[in-house]
Amino acid sequence: MRRTYPKRLSSIALLFILSSYSGFAQTTIMQNVGDLSDQYRLEKSKGAISMVDVKGSPYLEELFFPGEIVVNDSLVIKDVPLRYNIYNDRFEFTNEDGQVLEIGIMDNDFTYTIQNKVFSTLNYSDRGEEKRGILELLVDGNVRLYKQYIVHFKEATKSAGYQDAQPNRFVRQSDEYLLSISDGMPQTIRKSKLLLGDLTKVKPDIEVYAKEQKLKLKSEDGLLRLFKYCNQ
Repeated sequence: MRRTYPKRLSSIALLFILSSYSGFAQTTIMQNVGDLSDQYRLEKSKGAISMVDVKGSPYLEELFFPGEIVVNDSLVIKDVPLRYNIYNDRFEFTNEDGQVLEIGIMDNDFTYTIQNKVFSTLNYSDRGEEKRGILELLVDGNVRLYKQYIVHFKEATKSAGYQDAQPNRFVRQSDEYLLSISDGMPQTIRKSKLLLGDLTKVKPDIEVYAKEQKLKLKSEDGLLRLFKYCNQ
C-alpha cells in the first residue's frame, strides 16, 4: 500500500487574545473545535515533503479517538477527534470537512485527554538544556512521573555489502521518563542512582523500599511503583 506522509502537516494557530480568557473565574466550555473556527487561522506548512512507501508510523495510534483539549486552564473543548503525532510532537484533529489539522502553536499550555491518557505541553530539562514538548502524565501528586515518546525518521538507504536496502521509515525509539517534584520543571531521568537520590529528599526510605521490592527502575512498571510509593 502506498502512503504519503508530510514531514509536518498543516498547523493551526490560536488567534484569540489569551488574556481575555485568563481573567475568567470559571472554565469556558466549548462543544467542539468548530466552535472556535473564527478564532483559528489555518496556515500552510512550509518546507513540507512527501515520502512514498514509508514504513512504520509517526503516530502513537493511527486512528483518531474522541478527546478533550484544555487551553491555559480556562478553555475546554470536548469531543475532539485526536491523535498524537510523535515525530512532529503535535496533536492532530479532524474538522467537519474531514481535513487533518495540526495544533501547531506551542506557546500556550495545552492539556489533552484521550483514551484515559493525559498529555500536557510543558517546559522540561534534558541534560541541563531547557526544551518544550508534549509529555504524558503517568503518576500525579507531589512527585510526578512523565513519559516522552520518541520516533525518528530514517531516510532510505541502498544495499551495501551484506546490508539490504532500506526504505524511508519511522523508527520508534525507547521512551524517556521524567521526574517533577513539587510542581518543579520535569527533568529527564538518566540514572537510577541519581533518581533515588532526588527522591530521598521526599521519601527518606525510598532506597530501602526499592531494594526490598526488587524494583527494576529501568522499567516503566518499576518507576510507577516507586513514584506511587513516594506519594503515599
